[in-house]
Amino acid sequence: MELTDRLNAARTVEEAAALTEPVLHPTEGLLERLADFFEAAAEKARETETDDGFDLRDDLDHAAASLREIAEELHGVPLRMHALAPPPRAAGPSRRLPGT
Repeated sequence: MELTDRLNAARTVEEAAALTEPVLHPTEGLLERLADFFEAAAEKARETETDDGFDLRDDLDHAAASLREIAEELHGVPLRMHALAPPPRAAGPSRRLPGT
């Protein structure tokens, strides 16, 4: 929830884009870690060697795969959000040369 609060409080699109990076990073992002978590839970369910355990393993493996698909679909979001930022303003008023 804290990350969502920080995103909602972001004052610029650049700040918002930076907050998406730890969630969507392809190897260390939150979605990837969450997929790993579900895979570990699936393995524990499988270890019970029961029908319900195997069914649960399948559900958890499916959840992990879905998270990875979502992460893959969204991998470009940080760059795309950065691209939404307005161009930087010039440091000061432009000077005109005399006679122009």
